[in-house]
Amino acid sequence: MKKEFKQYLDELQAPETLVNRVDEIIGFYSELWNFDPKTIFVTDSINEDGARIHDSLFLINDAGIAEAKNFLYLDDFDFVPIDKILSWNIASKNYNFIDANAKSRVTLRLLLLSSITFDMKSAQNNCDYLMKFHRDYVIPRTIN
Repeated sequence: MKKEFKQYLDELQAPETLVNRVDEIIGFYSELWNFDPKTIFVTDSINEDGARIHDSLFLINDAGIAEAKNFLYLDDFDFVPIDKILSWNIASKNYNFIDANAKSRVTLRLLLLSSITFDMKSAQNNCDYLMKFHRDYVIPRTIN
């Protein structure tokens, strides 16, 4: 696993089982067709008990986005090549787009030219990572 991926997961306080599963899924995509992610993103939310719940793992590179849905419990993998993004929507709660706090929540919805949509949600400090993904990956690929 790349150092920056491990650092990201550490900052999310990801348990060892999650880190190991992410590494396993990266290996699957790599062996399948030499997919080398430049960045990763783990969608998360906070349940009623205050525990962080992880839903999907996104692996991103210049060719497209791979998603492992409900990745801690299932093998449900896909890949979508991405050249251009038709539109995006950001919905936020308790987030100032600078510094996340314990109550921050952000959802990013992407609509691709192929009519495929992605919903990426984040909580707490993961909101900052989602906004970085938006700046670095989404904005440059959005159709003007």
